[in-house]
Amino acid sequence: MARMMMIGTRNELSPSCFRIRPSFILTFMFAASLLFVTQGVLVKVPQALPENTSFERAKDCVNGGMAELFQIPGNATGTPRFLTLYPDNSLGASLAVYRLSVVPSSGRGASYAISGVITPTVGGSGASLSLAGVASATTIADGSGKYSLGGLANGRYAITPSKDGYSFSPASQAVTINDADVTEVNFTATAVHPTYTISGSLSPASAGEGATITLSGAASLTTIADASGNYSFSGLSNGSYTVKPSKLKAIFNPASQAVNINEANVTSVNFTVMTRGSE
Repeated sequence: MARMMMIGTRNELSPSCFRIRPSFILTFMFAASLLFVTQGVLVKVPQALPENTSFERAKDCVNGGMAELFQIPGNATGTPRFLTLYPDNSLGASLAVYRLSVVPSSGRGASYAISGVITPTVGGSGASLSLAGVASATTIADGSGKYSLGGLANGRYAITPSKDGYSFSPASQAVTINDADVTEVNFTATAVHPTYTISGSLSPASAGEGATITLSGAASLTTIADASGNYSFSGLSNGSYTVKPSKLKAIFNPASQAVNINEANVTSVNFTVMTRGSE
């Protein structure tokens, strides 16, 4: 829906407009323009306007004495620096012309910043922060975990940090800019270490099924070999382990195996089963 302003006037050069003196018209127009600006009648103009934009309307003063409407699109945004509204009689005694000129102060109006820090430094340093909402942007936290996103207009935003190997609390934050910078939008980083598995099989399967496999070292766990003689330990961090199978009336070759996890799963930790009756 369009925003509108209507100005009633008389053109002194028109035969029907001698009732109002030029000085009164100029005084009235100046006061009216101030009123419209201060009361917010014309507080929004398109940001996409060129640096200097004029809207011009004209109407014959004799046929009604009312200047035509000045209209601003309903989806307009931004704040004008000033407007000029004045009569122009140069086009003829019976024609009153009014011009509305809008000059944005910087094309986008005032801008602000959102800033904060991610702690501890080891988790915050180099973390990426994504901004969504009125504007979209990305920045990288410095060596101290500090960050800043500038050039932002009033409105609502969401900030989300991310870094491989870390989770963040809170996961994201909603921020509203209202004519001021927003500081101390802070996050806490927690290291999330990846985990790995140790797996293998006992053969023959008929002898390995149901065997107990014990894991010791950096973690202590126990599992049972399945019907195919397979087993697996999961959720393990880097470190040194020992895998040892056992089963009543069974001998295993080797009796145990040392395993080292270093940023990867370890597979094929296999054993051969011999029953005591076959010795």
